[in-house]
Amino acid sequence: QHKRNVGNLTIIAFVNSSSGGGKGKIIHADLIEHLGEEYVFDLKHCKKGNMPHDIIQPYARDPNVRILACGGDGTMGWIESSIDRVWTTILGSGVAVENTEYKDHLPLAIMPLGTGNDLSRQFGWGGAYTEKMRRRKMIDKVADAKVAPLDRWRCIILPLEHLDDEAKAWVPRMLSQSTAGSDMDDAIYKFEGLFSEEIDAALEKSRHGSASESGSDFFDGVFCNYFSIGFDADVTFQFHKEREEHPERFTSALTNKMIYLRKAPSALKAPLLHDKIRIMVSNRENEIEELSVPRDCRAVVLLNIQSYGGGNRIARKGDSGDGMIEVIFVSNIVRAAASAALSKLYVTFLMFRV
Repeated sequence: QHKRNVGNLTIIAFVNSSSGGGKGKIIHADLIEHLGEEYVFDLKHCKKGNMPHDIIQPYARDPNVRILACGGDGTMGWIESSIDRVWTTILGSGVAVENTEYKDHLPLAIMPLGTGNDLSRQFGWGGAYTEKMRRRKMIDKVADAKVAPLDRWRCIILPLEHLDDEAKAWVPRMLSQSTAGSDMDDAIYKFEGLFSEEIDAALEKSRHGSASESGSDFFDGVFCNYFSIGFDADVTFQFHKEREEHPERFTSALTNKMIYLRKAPSALKAPLLHDKIRIMVSNRENEIEELSVPRDCRAVVLLNIQSYGGGNRIARKGDSGDGMIEVIFVSNIVRAAASAALSKLYVTFLMFRV
């Protein structure tokens, strides 16, 4: 049993000190006061041998350990992936932690310091940082919170022209719900085994966060909020690119949103996707179905949580832990912009297992 710092619990906190326009540094100091210095870690100073997964792993088998992540959605993704890595180390690859005695271990609480904070909104931690979060009451909320499930989806991106017919034939097999457990792992393994050596090597690099100097068309990762293709993804990419090149411009959540707004006109140049994309899903009858992409579609969103783009609800139904995902076609850019501004409009959606 580990030393407890909040009642009968041990709470470990990770803070992105560069988040929140400098507020992360203040939060870091407050959390040391509340939890103790040995339990608070600044993600900005993590290095080999002292990465989040290294820190978390000794606590994994303890059911009374909780994790508090302070940052934006990107920080949440980092910590979630770190927890994945911990379970892979302990249980071995291919073993789903939700099917083991550890399914409720290492629950993740959130202090929102980012711009959109969609995952924080989804689970009731708030859409933005407030000064009240510096108080001890925030720690008490983490201790008293109920554990809730969150689906996370594997995402593989690769150029279709590199796959032969045999490899393409395995794609529907991987989508089938009847292909579960070891059968699913076998289907994915055989699919990956049909990659050319070039693709296999590129995917291996992507899993370890590296890419060639010329960039990579390959990706093998996980998402839990949403995955989009189209004009909204382009705006987000432009935002990310500028933040990487000029981090000094991103000083607060409000400033970040203004930069997002400035990037929005590029969405007007977004191409129609009707003839550029095919979507295959496993429907409610567990049958493979190809969806009809509307002729005026300019974005496709695979929505796992019900908060999108900073708190907008673009679907009326769905749940973050139901094993389903919402496939949303966005055709009207003006309407989508209004939704982003007002958080009141909805677009048509379908629910599928994909």
